[in-house]
Amino acid sequence: MNLVETLGVEIGVRQAGTPAAGQAADAVAEAFRDAGLEPRFHEFGLLGYNADEPELEIDGERTEAGPCIYSNPTDGTVEGRVRRLGTHSIGGFFPEADVFAVEDEQGRELARLLMSPFGGAAIPFLTGARQIAVGPALRAG
Repeated sequence: MNLVETLGVEIGVRQAGTPAAGQAADAVAEAFRDAGLEPRFHEFGLLGYNADEPELEIDGERTEAGPCIYSNPTDGTVEGRVRRLGTHSIGGFFPEADVFAVEDEQGRELARLLMSPFGGAAIPFLTGARQIAVGPALRAG
């Protein structure tokens, strides 16, 4: 059986962190070994979605914000200095919008604030073109 059949037929649908995902990773690694490569595994944590709205406060003023997908977990609070990094444009098709970093005293980025070129209320899991219609998004370091 080839790798595609192993992944698609034998193992089938798999979600991150499940036993099936582990089987798929092992199958891919074995195929790499058969090709003369030396695969290595790198484990990383995934942030689970919590429907609570993040709180964004800058100089004592609360601002609406929503979490971004693939954000790193935090201990619940990120505090630091806000610095403008520049602008971003989704795919170059939409107007540019400001991007800010929240940094600690050493200048290490703790979180990122992605603004929308069109404003609007914040919603969770901003990604891609949906971000143009909503308010600021938060991504932890």
